[in-house]
Amino acid sequence: MPVPITAEHAIPRRLHKDAVFDHLVAAILDGSLAPGERLRDVDLERWLGVSRTPIRVALARLAGLGLVETASTRETRVVRRRAGAAADILATGCVLAGLAVVDASATQGAGVRAELAEALDGLLDGLLDGLPDGLPDGPLGGLLGGGGRAGRPTAGRGAGATAAGLVDDAVQVASRLTGVAGSNELLRRRLETTGLVLRHHLPALDREAGRAVLEALDDLRAVLSAPPPLDAAPRSGDAAGGTAGDTAGDAVGHTAGDTIGADVATVLGGLAARLVAMAGPGPVAPAPSSATVIGPGRATLSSGVHAVLSRAVLDGVLAPGERLVDDELIAWLGVSRTPIRTALERLGDGGLVLLAANRYTRVALPDADDLDDARSLYAHLLAWSIDRPAADGGPDPDEVDRLLTGVRPWAHRVEGRPLTAVSLRPASSVLRLMASVPASGALARTLDDVGPRLGHAVISLGLELPVGAWQAFETSVRVGLTRSDGTRGRAVTALLDALAPAAATPTSEP
Repeated sequence: MPVPITAEHAIPRRLHKDAVFDHLVAAILDGSLAPGERLRDVDLERWLGVSRTPIRVALARLAGLGLVETASTRETRVVRRRAGAAADILATGCVLAGLAVVDASATQGAGVRAELAEALDGLLDGLLDGLPDGLPDGPLGGLLGGGGRAGRPTAGRGAGATAAGLVDDAVQVASRLTGVAGSNELLRRRLETTGLVLRHHLPALDREAGRAVLEALDDLRAVLSAPPPLDAAPRSGDAAGGTAGDTAGDAVGHTAGDTIGADVATVLGGLAARLVAMAGPGPVAPAPSSATVIGPGRATLSSGVHAVLSRAVLDGVLAPGERLVDDELIAWLGVSRTPIRTALERLGDGGLVLLAANRYTRVALPDADDLDDARSLYAHLLAWSIDRPAADGGPDPDEVDRLLTGVRPWAHRVEGRPLTAVSLRPASSVLRLMASVPASGALARTLDDVGPRLGHAVISLGLELPVGAWQAFETSVRVGLTRSDGTRGRAVTALLDALAPAAATPTSEP
């Protein structure tokens, strides 16, 4: 047969930096590299048999995920497990999973109920059967009496293996739900990366958080076992043998699916709010536009390069689709190749550039699907955080009121005009304050990943804020400051949904 001609290589090229990254992730998650262990470049070079550049690039990506940290003494270590971090990351994972369920229910309809029920049974069996006898200090062992379900043999896995298996199963379920046609690809990737970090920290989950998880699993079981509303049951013939013309039955069937999706998301959102309160205050996340640190600790040269290139992309200095050549960036920024490659990898993970192995590196050129994925995810995360009951009472209403008043002149200037990186920053400040983003390190990290993607898509596609949209948002927020009915979260979603391409100038009739 003739050799097929395809747009992509049938066997993708495997680069050292990718192999090193995957190897280090596996070593951290299986305990070969223990929490708190120092990572020296020379040791990693000798162990992995590669040069320093792919190692530094991989370590920077791991720091971006939150699996390693660089201290002020220039030491790089595996992040230590913390109960607060486990609860915080699990909370963000629950919010992401809730959106995945809602997304799937919109496309799969009532079939989501059976799939979720089957998946929940599998998660419970894996959790309970995997806990060996005598686990008083395991993540959930004390809550379960140390022996799994009565009358069931135990598999004899350790607490860490149980935690890893549970996270893997949960991520697979959520990824399968987001794998349906038309679902959010960005959401699927965020679920997978959140699952990696959660696998590392979950063995440290304390009993209070573990009890909240088990209570939520019981609530999910009750939700999924409840019969669908009679007025939402699919008509005869819709489940099997229906025709494309049965649009009414299809719509009714999807009503049941949408209801179950919202119900499951509510349970997961409630669990996430409890977990964030248990986790306590997280580290204050630096603004995405600043010269950020890579992980907790000191600022690094590559993080400074990353900040400069991020601003250049968002400001349009580096235009969408523009090719990025290492030698030109070296001459422009006056740094060596390693921090530039490290920064470009982070920008690639963040969706601002496209990297093709040994071919090119270009500024990403977002399309409408990229915009919808980023907008949906960003709005969902912000709305959840804004509406959740905060342990500290949330942001000061007077501070929110002052900020809204101060931003009002900005809104009058930018409404009806294509948005830019500069014009987006005041709105971002308001939204992050309302969402109490610093209260959750995992939420801040996720928003710092999704926010620039959304900003790049908004700017590249020439979106504008319609006249009157900010006033409607401000009015709803002020009303919602004294209410807890989701008014503020809906206002954020409505504001982001209002962003639209500039209206075409009408032409006069001849």
